[in-house]
Amino acid sequence: MANWNHYFVGLIIAAWVVIEFLIGGTRLVFSLPSYALLSVAGILSALAFRQPQAPPNARCLLATGLFFGYVLARILFSPVAYLARPDLFMVLAALVIYFVVAFYLTARKFRLWLVAALLVLGLVHVVIGTFQIARGETFLVFSFLQPANYGRRATGLYICPNHMAGFLEIATVMGLSLACWSRWKLWLKLIVGYGALVCLGGIIITGSRGGYLSTMAGLSVFAVFSLIAILKGMPGRSWQVTLGAVILAAHVGAGIFYLISQERTLEARAGRLFDEKDARIELWQAAIQQFKTSPVVGTGSGTYLYYGRQHRAPHIIADPVYAHNDYLQLLAEFGVIGAAAFLFFLVSHLWAGGRSFKWFVSERQAELGRIRSDSMALNIGAMSAVAAYMVHSIFDFNLHIPANTLVMAFVFGVLANPGVERPNEVKEFGPLPRAFQFALPALALWLLVASVLKLPGEFFGERARVALRDEKFAESVAFAEKAIAWEKKNPYLYFYLGEAQSMLAEAGGNRALGGALLTAAGESFQKGLELFPQDRYLLLGMGWILDTLARFSAAEAFYLKALEWEPNSAHVRMLYAGHLQRAGRYAAAAEQYRKSLDLQWTVTANAGLQRLVKEGKVRK
Repeated sequence: MANWNHYFVGLIIAAWVVIEFLIGGTRLVFSLPSYALLSVAGILSALAFRQPQAPPNARCLLATGLFFGYVLARILFSPVAYLARPDLFMVLAALVIYFVVAFYLTARKFRLWLVAALLVLGLVHVVIGTFQIARGETFLVFSFLQPANYGRRATGLYICPNHMAGFLEIATVMGLSLACWSRWKLWLKLIVGYGALVCLGGIIITGSRGGYLSTMAGLSVFAVFSLIAILKGMPGRSWQVTLGAVILAAHVGAGIFYLISQERTLEARAGRLFDEKDARIELWQAAIQQFKTSPVVGTGSGTYLYYGRQHRAPHIIADPVYAHNDYLQLLAEFGVIGAAAFLFFLVSHLWAGGRSFKWFVSERQAELGRIRSDSMALNIGAMSAVAAYMVHSIFDFNLHIPANTLVMAFVFGVLANPGVERPNEVKEFGPLPRAFQFALPALALWLLVASVLKLPGEFFGERARVALRDEKFAESVAFAEKAIAWEKKNPYLYFYLGEAQSMLAEAGGNRALGGALLTAAGESFQKGLELFPQDRYLLLGMGWILDTLARFSAAEAFYLKALEWEPNSAHVRMLYAGHLQRAGRYAAAAEQYRKSLDLQWTVTANAGLQRLVKEGKVRK
């Protein structure tokens, strides 16, 4: 039976490696291969039902079932199905890892292998990040990806330094816990400890302020749990242990301060740790406004994208895809019910982890006559990792990054089942654990089939997006049509197709062919709007097509709809002004240009207004 555990470990590590190298799976096309690997592990669990294992905590299983059951139901009934799809796949993949770890990978050696894999991946991130800092260049496995320019901040294999910090903080505390509390040989513990410290250095070079605070939280919890364990094991040396801990913390803090002070970018970001002008505050306020729309059940998965646009401040130009606060986004999209279910899930696992730790440092320590324990090392590391993410989730959206969510699924699986059977553990809720065991292969089978079926559409869709970005419009049309043959519920495919068709019409010299292409582009945009009626790009694209066809009254409705969803967008208002100008409504156009300038001064809006004045269409 143990052979199945080797397969489980191998598949989980393979899934982690693949998704890390594919920018953390931040686009569905880059996460589906990992999900397929994990689904195989879930399906194989059907062959391991009789494998002996320590029982997982039944309360944790109940909390997991309630929370993720509600989340999955809300995802399935979300208003824009495609926006909810990444969450659907990510949740199912995370559940596969969670249940495999909680039910089958209970032996400490298999869990230690998984932690070792995290450390190796962490070292890869740090090496690449160091290269980025030294060369001032971005490294990506796929050159066609164009991440934002973060200057001298390390991103590793990710496209954002905050996500790299989110991964490394887990690897850091788990590695330190193994170095201090595992029963490995000294030379191996030294290697693991060195790897953890390197990961800690990697967090520093990310320049992630949320990463700094969350790492402090994780290390603080690790220090507190370690002190408790030491004092329990050596009650007569409490003052020596405390003094040593203070001296060690001072040296580590001094080293971190020195490293930050050597790099101006990192020093500047550390100095703005609590900057009141941070754009996150406006994003949080938008999430609160969204929550008020549907406080009980939320507005649905993925809906912050367009509600964030509706409520964002005028000076925020980039699309607010995430609220930069996992708690507020959960509250906005899943409502009070979702937040309450998450709280039950979190408290249940922390309570189970705390009870396990208490047993490790009291009864088990007294029974075995030693302090160190591999299972306790995993327990302390997992509790510290959760503490780090509890803080980091206030400032960022790491739990919306599939790679990091899959790692946290392993962490919560460790808390749900410490890997040892405690004599006084009450086995509650009767058949509940067995029901989850039977559900696992069924969920995994659906995940495998869906991942395989969705991958071609996502692959060709990504090719269409890249071709459109690179102004290869004919190529974009071809790839978009291939993608639509596989996937007809992705509104972005129709946008890529319509945008590429409209660009070909504008560039071509044949009036008849151009008219046909414009008509086809309008049909593409309309199909996209049927799937995603709130999308700014589809609405504005449709308005532009109708303007080009001189159907100004029909175009008006699409511009007004775009303004309804983005009333504070200077860009949308400026485009509406252009529409009014083309329709010959010069006074109304000038008013919209002025409103655009009131929201945010732009050269384009000012030039449009000045042109109307210069041509005598409106008064100055």
